[in-house]
Amino acid sequence: MLGSGRPFLVEIQNARQIPSEAIVKEIEARINGLENKLVRVKNLKVVGSEGRTMMREGESEKQKQYAALVWISHPLDDKDLKTISLLKDVQIMQKTPIRSTS
Repeated sequence: MLGSGRPFLVEIQNARQIPSEAIVKEIEARINGLENKLVRVKNLKVVGSEGRTMMREGESEKQKQYAALVWISHPLDDKDLKTISLLKDVQIMQKTPIRSTS
């Protein structure tokens, strides 16, 4: 794991009862005991609606903006520049980059 991990929420819909602390600890142990070891959890606990609110607030604070340097294989004309300048709030779909240590 890189760093201390990231917080997450799991919503249990239509729950008949709130799981006890012992059950939550058992769930944590079972997740951490999985063979693949790709997922680990720590400090698993039940939270109320305030936990969800805090996560949502954290999402808005953690949004990032990026700048990019782009090389184009041909000269841009005025039409190209206008088209590019009209782009706003573009969502870029990408795989997580591999970080270098340099």
